[in-house]
Amino acid sequence: MIRRIIEELKKKVNRKSGKKNNGKKVSRVLIAVPAYSHIENACVRSLFELEKPDGVEVGFAYSEGYTVALARNMLVAEALKQEVDYVLWIDADEIIPKDFLVRTLNILKEKEDAGMACGYYCKKIPGMAITEMWGFTADGKGVENIKEEVLPKEGGVYEIQGSGLGCSLIPLDIIRKVMEKTGICFEYKVAQGKIVSEDLDFCNKVKALGYKIYADVGLKCPHIGKVAF
Repeated sequence: MIRRIIEELKKKVNRKSGKKNNGKKVSRVLIAVPAYSHIENACVRSLFELEKPDGVEVGFAYSEGYTVALARNMLVAEALKQEVDYVLWIDADEIIPKDFLVRTLNILKEKEDAGMACGYYCKKIPGMAITEMWGFTADGKGVENIKEEVLPKEGGVYEIQGSGLGCSLIPLDIIRKVMEKTGICFEYKVAQGKIVSEDLDFCNKVKALGYKIYADVGLKCPHIGKVAF
């Protein structure tokens, strides 16, 4: 059932390149979903309902059954093959707000130093509202997860030090620059005896190029499954 729905989603959003919108170049976004085993139905429904700004075409690709780092690198290869302008990373177990693409595209257009724009989601730990966003520690010597309770209730766009890539929009040009500099986008590393996830490592690579990471803290993307977080 879910495979049929995914194929319908591909038909709905996939478009050919090179089209013009009233003589203007069309921006192309690839929704990239790394799925360990499957994509949750609610995630697929939210992608169907995603609002597309004028002059933007959206495509869809997903990989299944690999480690997250390998799956992301495979999807990068697909984005390069299609020559899109942006990659919209979505985790297979998240619900995406309808205006997510509109708002993250605006961030990238308004912030000249932006290397990526994201919403946020929380860790899958019952009773603990800890986001997958990172900010500086109190001493400024490291980074730590930001607690949801400290986020401004009125929302807004803020610079952060890193983010999980489960709901993030990244220009393909940034991905290319990371690959040119480091040879690979996504990989696991070990620092001070701890494993650094593929998404935080990528954020570090983006910042090393001189770009900043911005989060719209009004864009919460709930994790789903047996329990919503």
